[in-house]
Amino acid sequence: EDAEFPSLEIAVRFVSLRRYLDLLLEFVPHIQDQTLIRFKSEIEGRAGAITAEELADEIEHTKSMIEDLIPRNFYGAFVLALFAALEQSVLELARYVKKREASPLSLGDLREPATIKRFTLYISTLMGVDPEVPGNLAAEVRALQIVRNVLAHANGSLIDQPPDRRTELERVVESCSDLKIEGQRLVIYAQFLRRSLAAVDSYLDALLQQIDNKYPLPSSAL
Repeated sequence: EDAEFPSLEIAVRFVSLRRYLDLLLEFVPHIQDQTLIRFKSEIEGRAGAITAEELADEIEHTKSMIEDLIPRNFYGAFVLALFAALEQSVLELARYVKKREASPLSLGDLREPATIKRFTLYISTLMGVDPEVPGNLAAEVRALQIVRNVLAHANGSLIDQPPDRRTELERVVESCSDLKIEGQRLVIYAQFLRRSLAAVDSYLDALLQQIDNKYPLPSSAL
């Protein structure tokens, strides 16, 4: 196998992401429970200063915030890490194609700001064919990118999002039961993380297969 073909680096990267997600989904409920115990203890320490009704309301409000904020922060961090891994992987694939084609054109020479779309244009230009990725996978990767953009620029808040980005997100949420908009916040469920990881994995597998088939090693190198 071509030592410069980035399949091994990409495989290792996504093995670590799968483990990261497994640990995240295992420990987030524990972190929620421990955080609630801590804040509940602090609230109950003021029991003599507030009524029983106020005490119950404050505990319920705190519980609601913990159930919202902790998953949002941890799940959002995974979305950012997953998309960064995807970007790094397509950059490695682009460099490999550039070398095999001996092309002076680099991925960064294209003006398209979105990394995945720029990569698609780059591959089409250098290889003479479009990436052979099933439409459903391309759509899931696009949805991941839209969610990532909302998280990266406002941590899931929709208040100050540009109208076009908010419209894009609303379309994604309408077609995805693993996301919802609550108030002015994007809410991400654990299944979205699993589904997005699987989609990115399959997306990259399709690209790796296509590029590997396009540039077979000469028989002397086998």
